[in-house]
Amino acid sequence: MKKSLKIVLLSTIVMLLFFTTTIVFADESTNKIANTDVTNDISKQISEKTFETKDVYAFDQKVNLSDSIKGNMFANGQDVTISNAMVYGDIFVFGQNITIDSSDVYGNIFVLGQNINIKGSTTVKTVYACGQNIKIENPVDIAYSLKVAGENLNISGRINEVYASGDKIIIGKQTIINGAFEYTSNNEATIEEGASINKSLVKFNKIEVDKKADRKQRVKKGIYTALTTFATIAVFSLIFTLWDKKYSSFVKSDKPWIHILKSVLIGLASVFFAIVAVLLVACTLVGIKISIAMTLMYLLILFLASSASTTAVAKMIFKKDENRALYGKTILVALVYSILSVLPYVGEFIIFLFISGGTGMILRRLFRN
Repeated sequence: MKKSLKIVLLSTIVMLLFFTTTIVFADESTNKIANTDVTNDISKQISEKTFETKDVYAFDQKVNLSDSIKGNMFANGQDVTISNAMVYGDIFVFGQNITIDSSDVYGNIFVLGQNINIKGSTTVKTVYACGQNIKIENPVDIAYSLKVAGENLNISGRINEVYASGDKIIIGKQTIINGAFEYTSNNEATIEEGASINKSLVKFNKIEVDKKADRKQRVKKGIYTALTTFATIAVFSLIFTLWDKKYSSFVKSDKPWIHILKSVLIGLASVFFAIVAVLLVACTLVGIKISIAMTLMYLLILFLASSASTTAVAKMIFKKDENRALYGKTILVALVYSILSVLPYVGEFIIFLFISGGTGMILRRLFRN
C-alpha cells in the first residue's frame, strides 16, 4: 500500500505539473502583451498634458491616480486612492481599501471592496458600491442615485435617490435626499437630526427571519452533511481496510492512545510545515507550479484523513477481527462519526481530532521505513 500510494502521488504530481505548466505559460504570454500595452498607455497619458480619449488601467498593490482621463478608469489593488481627478467616463474599482476624494466623474462609479470611502467635493451621476464598510461623506454630490450594499453603511452628502441594503445604516445630519430612500435591513436605519429626507418616500424592507423555517433548514443541512460524510468515509475506509493489511497497525499496541496522540500532533505540525514549504517553493518562478501541486496533494491527504481515522479507530476497538470482517465495524464507526460531526460545538472538536489524527496517520504510514 505504501508503494502504491507513492506511485499514485507521484503520477498525480507529474500530471498537475504538465497542466499547470501549459496554463501558466499561456497566461504569461498573454499577460506580457496586455501589461505592455497598459503600461505604455498609462505612461503616455500621464506624461502628456493633452490626453487622448482612451481608457486607463491601473493594477498594483497601491494605486494612486489624480489626473484627467478622457475615458473610463479601471483600477485594482490593495489600496486604491483616486483624488482630484477628472474622469470623463466611468470608474471601475476593485480592492481592499478604496478612497475616492474630490474627483469629478462625468459617468458612474462602480466600486467593490472591503473599506470604501467616497468623500470631498466628488460629483458623479450614480454610485454602485458593495463592501463591508462603506462611507459616503459630505459634500459628495450624487446627481442620480446611490445603490449600495454592505455591512456598515454611513451615508452623507447630497443625493437624489438612495437604495441601500445593510446590517447597520446611518444617515448623517448633513445628508440631503431629494427623492426615494429605500433600504433593506434587519434593523431600522439611524437618521440623525438635521438630515433632510422626505419621510413619505422612505421605504423600509425589514428582513424577517422565520425561526421555524430556519431550524428546519439547519436540520436538513445537518442530515445532508451527515449522509455525504458517511458515504465518503465508507468508500475510502473500504480502500484502507482491504488494501493495506498493516495500515495503522500501531493502534494495536499496548498503548494505542499514545500513538493516536502522536498522530494528532504530527497532523497539526504538518499544517505549519506545509504552509512554509509551499511559500518557500513558490518564491521561485518554476516553484509556483510545484507549490500548486504540493497544495493539491496536501488537500487530498486532508480529504482522506477522516477515513484513515475511522479505520484506525475501528481497528483499535475490534483488534481481533480480520480486515475483511472488520469493514462492517468500520462502517459502524463511520456512521457514529457522521452523526457526531454535525452536532453543535462537539462536532467541530470531533472533526478537528479526526482530520488532524488522520493526517498524521497517513504521513506516518507514507514515510515510515
